[in-house]
Amino acid sequence: MAELSNLARQAESRNAFVASKLAAYQQAHGLDDAALAAQLGCGLADLTHLRLRALPHPDRFQSEVAHTHVNATKLTQIFSVA
Repeated sequence: MAELSNLARQAESRNAFVASKLAAYQQAHGLDDAALAAQLGCGLADLTHLRLRALPHPDRFQSEVAHTHVNATKLTQIFSVA
């Protein structure tokens, strides 16, 4: 899992990954990983996997977000402000 976490952190600097949006939101709100996971209603492992996903295409956003193990409403809110 440590390797995935490292990859997820590297993905923060790449705009094509969900990690970039989540990192911007975390920084803006002063959240650590546990607090972000709690807001999204998921565990830390699910958060790591979410970070490694490609950003959803706007035309397919809702259907792609539905396949994650997080609160889709909260993730949509994060994407709209990050």
